Amino acid sequence: MRGNGTATHSASRQETQVDDQIVQAADQQAGRGEQHGFAHSGIDTCRDPIHAPPPGPPGYKPPLWTKVRQVASDIDMNWPKITGRSCRRLRDMAQQRGAGMRRNAAVRLAVLALALAPVAAFGDDSPQVVLAQPGTGGAGATGGGAIERYTIRFNQAMVPLGDPRAKAPFKTGCAGTGRWVDPQTWVFDFAAPLTGDAKCSFDAVEGLKSVAGYSFSGRANYTVESGGPRALAVLPSGDEIEEDQVFLVAAPVAPTRASVAANAYCAVDGLGEKIPVDVLDAGLPAKLLGEMGTRNWSVRSFLENAGLPEAVPATPAERQAAYAGITALKCRRALPPGRDMALVWGKGIASASGKLAGTDQRFDFTVRKPFAARFECSRTNPQAGCSPVQPAYVRFTAPVPMSQAAAIRLTFADGKSIAPTFDDDDKKKATISDVTFKAPLPADATAKLTLPAGIKDESGRSLSNAERFPLEVKFDEAPPLVKFAADFGILESAQGGVLPVTVRNVEPALQGKSLAIGGRTLKVGDSDAAVAEWLRTVAAAGETRIEDVKRGDEVVARINHTGDRSILGDQGAGLKLGLPGKGRAFEVVGIPLGKPGFYVVELASPRLGRSLLGRNAPRYVATAALVTNMAVHFKWGRERSLAWVTALDSGKPVANASVQVSDSCTGRVLARGVTDRSGGLMVPKGLPEPETYGSCSDTSTAHPLMISARSGDDFSFALTTWGEGIRPYDFELPYGYSAPSETFHTVFDRALVRQGETIHMKHIVRRPNGSGFAIPPGFSGTLRLAHRGSDTQFDLPLNIDARGVGETSWTVPQGAPMGDYDLRIVRGDDVTYTSQSFKVDEYKLPTMRASVTGPKAPAVRPKSLPLDLYVGYLSGGGASNLPVDVRVGWFAHSANPEGYEAYTFGGAKVEEGTRAMNGDGDDRETPLPPTQTLPATLGGDGTGHINVDVPALDGLADMRVEMDYQDANGEVLTASRVIPILPSAVQLGIKTDGWLMKQDDLRLKFVALDARGKPIKGQKVSVALCRCRDRTRPTSSSPCSRCAGGWRAAGPAGCAASASRWGW
Repeated sequence: MRGNGTATHSASRQETQVDDQIVQAADQQAGRGEQHGFAHSGIDTCRDPIHAPPPGPPGYKPPLWTKVRQVASDIDMNWPKITGRSCRRLRDMAQQRGAGMRRNAAVRLAVLALALAPVAAFGDDSPQVVLAQPGTGGAGATGGGAIERYTIRFNQAMVPLGDPRAKAPFKTGCAGTGRWVDPQTWVFDFAAPLTGDAKCSFDAVEGLKSVAGYSFSGRANYTVESGGPRALAVLPSGDEIEEDQVFLVAAPVAPTRASVAANAYCAVDGLGEKIPVDVLDAGLPAKLLGEMGTRNWSVRSFLENAGLPEAVPATPAERQAAYAGITALKCRRALPPGRDMALVWGKGIASASGKLAGTDQRFDFTVRKPFAARFECSRTNPQAGCSPVQPAYVRFTAPVPMSQAAAIRLTFADGKSIAPTFDDDDKKKATISDVTFKAPLPADATAKLTLPAGIKDESGRSLSNAERFPLEVKFDEAPPLVKFAADFGILESAQGGVLPVTVRNVEPALQGKSLAIGGRTLKVGDSDAAVAEWLRTVAAAGETRIEDVKRGDEVVARINHTGDRSILGDQGAGLKLGLPGKGRAFEVVGIPLGKPGFYVVELASPRLGRSLLGRNAPRYVATAALVTNMAVHFKWGRERSLAWVTALDSGKPVANASVQVSDSCTGRVLARGVTDRSGGLMVPKGLPEPETYGSCSDTSTAHPLMISARSGDDFSFALTTWGEGIRPYDFELPYGYSAPSETFHTVFDRALVRQGETIHMKHIVRRPNGSGFAIPPGFSGTLRLAHRGSDTQFDLPLNIDARGVGETSWTVPQGAPMGDYDLRIVRGDDVTYTSQSFKVDEYKLPTMRASVTGPKAPAVRPKSLPLDLYVGYLSGGGASNLPVDVRVGWFAHSANPEGYEAYTFGGAKVEEGTRAMNGDGDDRETPLPPTQTLPATLGGDGTGHINVDVPALDGLADMRVEMDYQDANGEVLTASRVIPILPSAVQLGIKTDGWLMKQDDLRLKFVALDARGKPIKGQKVSVALCRCRDRTRPTSSSPCSRCAGGWRAAGPAGCAASASRWGW
């Protein structure tokens, strides 16, 4: 079985482009409309790689976001970093689309007054850069507008007040000097103004912390360029745009407004002219970005590509200064809908110093389609009317207000009016794009589809095809139907062997007569090969077959040949099936097959042919059925296999049944035998290699096996492909995907060795089998030590004796590469890769020992915790006056008290009302405090004592304390301790029946433990049962039922309740 890999993305420009491609690909695949599950597909994509778009109508693409709404408050700002930025961006897209947002219109001038989110992009205490801006000189002889300095400002104090000589937070290879102008602002003065196309990179130093001890997070690399005002990033970044779209263009230096107006333009496909642009107010970019915040992935991408900090400055003045290099502009006239266009950033655009952009830059977009409506329904063929048994839809190219969508009506000739239906999710939305009329609908009737007068989309656009409405719609009678439940089925002979078939609206010309559908039945003989061949024939009979009629290379017609040929021909006996409902009613009738055996049944209906094939030809429908009272079970193994035969009516074993195993594709018999009194037959080794899947196609190397059983006049069989849903991995059970190979295990006398030292290895070889392990024959070969990270290899002779044991030793030569060495076993051309390795490295033995200890009593909601620190020498004595760094981190507690692993402890308080959930539909976790570093100095005896303030925690958490100290050997070592922080002196645990729980019988077990994990006798508790109304938008409601009890001496107690009245 294959595993999934995990990719970690860095913050480099190249990987940002990769992220963009991933997100765009996901957007295209999942982009079938916000009404069709995108709000969840983006989140599922993070758990499972993208397989297919979410369900939705073919060709449907999501409408643009024309109104900016408040960013969903339930975005998880603590989304794990290990998922990568691509996953985080997909998550943002999913949540924003689920909230009805439309990305590209986020910068429309008409919605500037909407405040979307707090400007602070992060919710923790970590220091981050909020301003990274170059500074230019004057227009004098030495200035000329050239870049002379670079300013970086943090969101909190990084150095103590009054210490301008503190360590620089960023390093650069450019000449110059840095200085702190205040505790939050650091300025780097270049030795000489940057000229030409000079570029300087600034990288955050390792271990950067704030004055409060919090580690730096966020973007750690910034670049300043001295070139002209070329476009670094454009918002929106792609996809569709609106007719009056506003663009934000970021440049390394601010361009002059006049040069932008004169050299930037819009080009529209099919129009041979350049549309001028209007340069908008200089304060507009700062206002828009401040309102949108960085929860939107496209904004974060824009800022990153522009070389700007991800955190948005808090005040308007700071935002104006930070985004001085961003220009807001729009095309001078409205763009034509549905056309491709490009924004061209001209090479003549200049900065205040006169430097030019240097080359034309083109950014391509597509203008959204006109606002239009269309009616869709299912039809049996292109010439037919709408099917009344399938839902009908009204689809808009852009969302419309829900109030107007609810006013759409289908009105029939008899005056009956049908309103659309909306699911619970749709009812909570303000706008909708797809309106559904639920089936069944009136048959053989004509209706008028009426839209409300003056209907507009959420942008205020009128319907472009309004003249088509009211629209006349024809609904046909219910389409003909002749349907078996499956291509093959098993019928119990004790129940009469009656084969059910569903029919509707067949053969209207015969109504009022002894109505019958013509058909044939064939009882297949005693050959297993013939049975297997008929199974394949029946399965292929229903496959879609379409013939393209071409005139040259052009397809002028398509002919449907699906089921237009009989597979029985003249074989078998004729069949006349009487229909009590005379073919008009939807009915299920039975075809009596009678005696045990394998049957092929085929029905023919000219009426069905006219409907589905579109011409006067009968449509054949076939199935295969096995009438039997025996069930055949088969377990396929490598060393042996088991066939087991039981009776269907009693479940008892069938003894003395003749069993045959054959290749279902070729018919070749592989094994025969007779069942014992337990109904079983052991088949010895000799069958083909077990395969979970197989077929008889030319490209398949694995053929399914057919296992048949005969007893008296009864016959039954099974195929090895009949494992769907009951295979071992469907229940997460281990299984032998391939034949087990020999297992090599090496015991090292050490796992870390220096150059010049000798490592001794003992090798043990075993071969797994059905009874455990076997000792393989001895062999001679080569033990290859392969250095991980280079091509260096060392080969040693290897001899495995008859006991499956061998020994080798290796003295590491001087000059051998440092690092890990993997062990490989070489026997001729066969190389076995083991999972074992050892490491060659230079190391020093520690000369000191250290410890961190806390209170002996359990910590129950403490306000502070005293910690005792100690560092001493192994030879004796404490490390006097040794400076140490103490880190305190907070983590979710996952371990259960010993002996109660099956119980669940902890959890947040359940309250009535609506609350935000995380992207998986579960309770949103409360963010834990960030890690903090506290410097300390030990006393003369090597001991120290500190008090750590414990913040208010919501639930059970672990406080992890780590102390870094410098050993006398020159290395930095760490001592640590984990202290559980309990929310209560009583720990309550709950255990359910898991997936065995019944709808009307919930059985719960509870346990009460003290702070040390010991059961509490007689503890009184009350239990409230609540329900969650919706998995996608959960709402906890009032407690529905309560039960109370006390605990026995052993600890647990039970509680049972009926939940059927809640609809669970």
